[in-house]
Amino acid sequence: MFSFQTTARPGDRCVGHRWPTVDHVSQLSFFSAESVPPAVADLTGILAAPGQVVLVGDGARLSVVVDRLWRAEGLAEMMAEAGLQPEIARTDENTPLIRTTADPRLLAIARDWTLGAVKTVPPQWLPGPRELRAWTLAAGTPEADRYLLGLDPHAPDTHAALASARS
Repeated sequence: MFSFQTTARPGDRCVGHRWPTVDHVSQLSFFSAESVPPAVADLTGILAAPGQVVLVGDGARLSVVVDRLWRAEGLAEMMAEAGLQPEIARTDENTPLIRTTADPRLLAIARDWTLGAVKTVPPQWLPGPRELRAWTLAAGTPEADRYLLGLDPHAPDTHAALASARS
């Protein structure tokens, strides 16, 4: 069962601010991620976190700002395994940013995960092992015997749907 709470993340620069997270997951299946072949849909775990998808020309681009370079590198590897071209850059605040180049294979994800300009969770979305890996890389924080999965603080309407999604 999922529940969610707000918690400070290690390395937060904003003292007093809390990041929403999914907590109390009985067992994460991202350890079995290697048993599933890579697919573009695996990257929807980035959208469960603070990731964004935007339309660009005839395709879409998936991106997320992360707190550590190793997270960006891990997500870049997942993007490449799915056949997409990753780009690692830095924000104006010098924070790692990982994104894909614009690709038509991301259009279905953009349609499923947005309603107008607002991020939404598709009703049928259930995170599998590779989606959970992407979510954990984008915004997971280890805590004792579990991971807290970070949610998008700018998309609070997604929190309840993500807390009830089960794999």
